[in-house]
Amino acid sequence: MPHIDAPAPGRPGPGPAARVLAALGLLVALAAGTWFIGAFAPGYVSSVVLTGLWFLVVGATAVLVSRRRPGLAPALCGVFVVAVIASAFGFYWTSVRDEVVDETA
Repeated sequence: MPHIDAPAPGRPGPGPAARVLAALGLLVALAAGTWFIGAFAPGYVSSVVLTGLWFLVVGATAVLVSRRRPGLAPALCGVFVVAVIASAFGFYWTSVRDEVVDETA
């Protein structure tokens, strides 16, 4: 019985170009969705919630593609994890951390 992650006999796994294109497609999907939500969401909270949902949808899609094409899994999962960490850091840096403002000066 073949291992579930093994490519089918006689069928090569995806090449480097396919991995790069898959990773770029994932980044474009995340960026385009985030831009669209930011441009058209009615408020701050709805923008944050919709962007989080968009990340969940793109992440679930990446998992489904990785199951069908196991050779793409490292590229898709790696890029997705890096994008989530970068987005979380950007959200923290611009929205969550406190800044003391002295308006009397």
